[in-house]
Amino acid sequence: MLTGLTPGTVYHYKVTSADGTGNSSNSLDLTFTTTIAGQQIHYAFEEGSGTIANDSSGNGNNGTLNGPIWTTGKNGGGLSFDGINDYVSVPRINNDEVSICAWFYKNINDITSADAIFGGWRWNTNTQLREGFDLRFYQLAPDTLEFIVETQNGSGTRTEKTIRRNLGTSVGAWYHVAGTYYKATGEQKLYVNGLLVSTRIHPAGNTIVPLTFYSDMRVGHSRVNNGYFNGIIDDVRLYNRALSDQEVMNLYSQ
Repeated sequence: MLTGLTPGTVYHYKVTSADGTGNSSNSLDLTFTTTIAGQQIHYAFEEGSGTIANDSSGNGNNGTLNGPIWTTGKNGGGLSFDGINDYVSVPRINNDEVSICAWFYKNINDITSADAIFGGWRWNTNTQLREGFDLRFYQLAPDTLEFIVETQNGSGTRTEKTIRRNLGTSVGAWYHVAGTYYKATGEQKLYVNGLLVSTRIHPAGNTIVPLTFYSDMRVGHSRVNNGYFNGIIDDVRLYNRALSDQEVMNLYSQ
């Protein structure tokens, strides 16, 4: 049993065997990545076939494919979404805090709908009925990434904050994105390629409004404006806490 390892870090090790006379075999170089605390979902999309995205976090929160096809991703396999009706259905998970992380490669911009990398938000004209969070692109400025979070205090009064980041050109390149919310300070953060790009502040102590209106969350689809992602998504991870700056950088650097 190994101890003293750093969470979210890639480790390399070498295995060599020898017979009774001391003759050694060719060595085998292997790697493994330690799990970050609080991980609830990890879709590596390495299956290559079938309609189930296995949750490698060990929590059994497998996703169900509705249309996307297996392809080459950022690291190993990935899923290709057609921008029309493809998504992965994800078990609904509600937390006071959150970190949502993924790699994406966008094929085209959508100026009609807000295409989501991860959709877990309910919008309503009544602000007190809004729930959850979304990580998506803004249709009125389709190179602009959005991270939207709904929070509430102990009395149920809700606060909505949106972080927007213009990527310049979001099409035709791989990006790593992470959105986090930390309830103690109310800090909502957005990271692109491992770097913190913006922070917004909710009232300290606010918790994320649980998503109850929908029975699932979705990779590649936002129910707000009915936006479907066109491109490849890989390595989706959900945590029940806000990752640190270094933890996000470690995920990007893997």
